Amino acid sequence: MINSKAGQATEMDSITFEELSEFFKTKLKTASKLLEQRDFMEDDTCIQEYKVVKEDIKQLCITLSILQLNLGKEAEKLEKIQMYNRDMSKLREHLRYMVSNVPERLPKSSKKQDTVEHVPSQGKVSSAYVNSTSSHGPDKQCSASQVSGPAVSETNSGNVYLPAIDYLTVEEFEGAPKYMKGRLVYDQVNKLIDAMNAGFKAKYKLLKMKKSTLNDYNRKLYETYKSQGNKETEGLYFIVDEDIKTHGKTTMDKTAQNIMGILRHCGRVKEVRGGKLTRYAYIDRY
Repeated sequence: MINSKAGQATEMDSITFEELSEFFKTKLKTASKLLEQRDFMEDDTCIQEYKVVKEDIKQLCITLSILQLNLGKEAEKLEKIQMYNRDMSKLREHLRYMVSNVPERLPKSSKKQDTVEHVPSQGKVSSAYVNSTSSHGPDKQCSASQVSGPAVSETNSGNVYLPAIDYLTVEEFEGAPKYMKGRLVYDQVNKLIDAMNAGFKAKYKLLKMKKSTLNDYNRKLYETYKSQGNKETEGLYFIVDEDIKTHGKTTMDKTAQNIMGILRHCGRVKEVRGGKLTRYAYIDRY
């Protein structure tokens, strides 16, 4: 806003660019007419008008400088807004992709969270499973619980820690050597982890029950599990092929063995061999 020192009504109350443009046109038109009459500059009235227009032109120059500065600031703001808009568009696309591609399995948080489950009071396993146990002898794996229904009596605490292998992340899978992965896909690895965790859960739920309260079937399984350990497995949670087959419904074929190599490489399990058994021991990563 500019006020003429001559007291004329020359306030610039322009709100829009159109009004601002009209304001400058009026001032420039006045200056142009005065220049056309420069031959009459000796006239006192013309001299006075010339001084007024000269002051107006000076004020217009100041106004233009201020406008140029403000336009520069507004241009910077506009650039930032456009940048934020681009970032928000990218974020929106990422969120849409995430919503459309939520994985079936999510890795646990970096903080250890023990799996604790209540141990029920009495139960059975299938006769087919027990027959498999007794026929293999102590050096062969027999898997534990199809402990169904109300199973055997509780432990002292009533709760049991059940080890659970963490899922592999995409980054870990992609970082594994190519010769290990071959034609494997990411989902196959975590499916085997599901099968192994089913084996761990079944076995250690049974082992945490009081032996004196077990029925014949479960007692044989309990003894089989105990017989599978050796000095190297002391303090370790482990399962064997038969656990994965029975409880995870997965056969330890060539593909599964290749996946097991990736799990060893990524620090999820380690193998303990001996007594004609290959034991897959859980590694606590925390």
